[in-house]
Amino acid sequence: MSDNRPADVGRPPAPRANPIVERVKAILLTPKTEWPRIEAESTTPGEIFRTYAVPLAAIGPVARLIGSVAFGYSFFGVTWRPSLGGAIGSAIVSYALSLLGVWVLALVIDALAPNFGATKNRANAFKVAAYGATAGWAAGIFGLIPSLAFLSIL
Repeated sequence: MSDNRPADVGRPPAPRANPIVERVKAILLTPKTEWPRIEAESTTPGEIFRTYAVPLAAIGPVARLIGSVAFGYSFFGVTWRPSLGGAIGSAIVSYALSLLGVWVLALVIDALAPNFGATKNRANAFKVAAYGATAGWAAGIFGLIPSLAFLSIL
């Protein structure tokens, strides 16, 4: 009796990558193919905000919170470590302003779209604002080590 079952029967399915990670990689590495895909999606601004902007905008503030408390900031041989409360407060303000910035930028993009020959579309404006911030949000990870935080401007 021969076993004619496919080789993958009984094996667990291969793990799927996190959709946020896949989207970030695609925007950063293959933007020419990813932006048309984003344009074709029928997602609402609320969905983009909840599932993409909220988690990604937290990368920088959380990394800076951990880095500043763990390593502190060094200037001319003097190291300063903020208090935990101060670092948390700074992270919360930074996070809130990052999210507010995306929302305001989307409103500006939507308002100015007719000046550039485009049609007003709040959902598309929000896509541009949120997905356009991807590189900056991802670069926030450099905040884990304050002496490397300057790399986030690259």
